[in-house]
Amino acid sequence: MYIIGILLLFILPFAAGCACKGILRWKETSQIETYLIGFFFLFFLQGVVLVPCVLLNLDFAMACNALMAVMGIVFILGLVMTVLATMKAKKTGGSAEKRKSPWRKRDKFLFAGMVLVFAFLIVRMIPGMNILRDDTVLETVNTTVSTGTMFTHHPLTGMLMDGGMITSKKIVTLPLFYAAFVQVFGIEAKYFVYLAVNVLVLGCSYYACAL
Repeated sequence: MYIIGILLLFILPFAAGCACKGILRWKETSQIETYLIGFFFLFFLQGVVLVPCVLLNLDFAMACNALMAVMGIVFILGLVMTVLATMKAKKTGGSAEKRKSPWRKRDKFLFAGMVLVFAFLIVRMIPGMNILRDDTVLETVNTTVSTGTMFTHHPLTGMLMDGGMITSKKIVTLPLFYAAFVQVFGIEAKYFVYLAVNVLVLGCSYYACAL
């Protein structure tokens, strides 16, 4: 089940980008641009879903259901838009693809070096996880999953706080987004936060450089 969760984390940005591209009818958008658009839209969307859940003091399980329902809708929309775009490209003969200019040798060399550095960074992340200290984000994820609440327990002590955290901290919902994946798909929180999410962000950084 955790493998599905990891794959979904990496597929959802592209699905979200395809949904935005299809609904807004953007043209001449490369797959890398589509992925980056979806990446930012996805993290914006989780805030739109989770902030009201936090402010309404809903249970974490209910917030998880709402978030996964929205992610499911985004995934389906992205799939539908991708199929429609593929069918349209076949009808037009894929003329947009033919206009792409070939890479120069220098570009290929630089891209190969960039991929090599990316691979080395990923390899470095894995043994480096053993020496990392747990930070507030990871502790917030673990506390959210163990208590089934959102921002009502102190992440470092686990103690119940009167009134919960201050509002300025409640609106930063990324730890809740991570906790939802950990809760639903049974992923180890440390590996999800320190490895999977870092690989996703690093990959998008390299996508941006590749443009």
